[in-house]
Amino acid sequence: KDGSAFTLNGGLASITGTGSAVTWTPLGASSAALADGVYIFSFTQTDAAGNVQSSASTLTVTVDTTAPTAATGLGFTASGGTVVSNALNATNTNFTVTATVTGDVGSAGGTAELLVGGASFGTPVTASVASGATTVSLTPSFTTTTAVQAAMASGSRVLTVKLTDSAGNTVTSSGSGNTVTVTDDYAVPTVSAVTTSTAAGSYKAAGTVAITVTFSEAVTSTGTSSLLLETGSTDTAATCAAVTASTTLSCTYTVVSGDTTSHLDYQSTSALTGTIADAAGNSATLTLPALQASALYTGQTIIVDTTAPTVALTYSPNRAVKSGDSVTVTATFSEAMASSPTIAIAVPSGGTNAVTATAMTGTSSSVWT
Repeated sequence: KDGSAFTLNGGLASITGTGSAVTWTPLGASSAALADGVYIFSFTQTDAAGNVQSSASTLTVTVDTTAPTAATGLGFTASGGTVVSNALNATNTNFTVTATVTGDVGSAGGTAELLVGGASFGTPVTASVASGATTVSLTPSFTTTTAVQAAMASGSRVLTVKLTDSAGNTVTSSGSGNTVTVTDDYAVPTVSAVTTSTAAGSYKAAGTVAITVTFSEAVTSTGTSSLLLETGSTDTAATCAAVTASTTLSCTYTVVSGDTTSHLDYQSTSALTGTIADAAGNSATLTLPALQASALYTGQTIIVDTTAPTVALTYSPNRAVKSGDSVTVTATFSEAMASSPTIAIAVPSGGTNAVTATAMTGTSSSVWT
């Protein structure tokens, strides 16, 4: 009956309840916590007359209070779009985390769960750990960039793996190499400015102009990029050296024969080409500011002129002259001269050159006497 004393597994126990709804409770020393191990439970019952009845069956119980060995060597791989180590970008649609495990978690049906910031995902990401397994892979059910970005907000996120053995003991990975920090960056770099450090003025063939393209965040370029400039009937490109983790792209325009412009600017808003991306793998949008709107154009006027000027000479009087006569020579150039031309008059062979080279006087920037 309820409260009667029984022997349970070699120690005293009490029984409560009737029929099949019976609870056995260890008494005295038998109530001490059991150490980890396998236990076989049986009972004997002695009535008032001393008759002893033993159980016809036994109950085998495994006591396991030891947490499994924590996962180690976590690895992260994004999928879909551009894949960059330990990063998520605007093109990724899912990812997988792998970890090394030991046999003690999977020996009787353990599980693994992926945690972000120490917490479960909205829909828990779990996987069974097979007996004897040495690795486990955890992959969310995401299929779109939207789903990834909702679960892994922009910033730095620490992923860990929680292991649970068959007895319900848990352990979460921690420490160097046993967690993985993921950079979540979904912002696409853009061009914020185009400038030049070259002084205003006119530049001829072989002259150079330094142009800087500035981005909204640090980028890395692969190989040589180019910026096509508006230079007349044939447009010439400035070459931009490769950069690593820089917010600026440095380009050099070398003037070639035939180039011409009264005010240097790029050829169009799509004139910049190259393979340029940020650290997370987001490809930069290379669209430039509107034409005539960047500091390359508004900051100063750079003129490109590779055509040599022509000149027409006239004389007054336009006749034969004798010793003592004055002759006025007028030079009309095809374009403005930056400085005073120099004239020298040579006489036929055998004569005497009485006119030394002398600077002319300008009546305008293109007409000199």
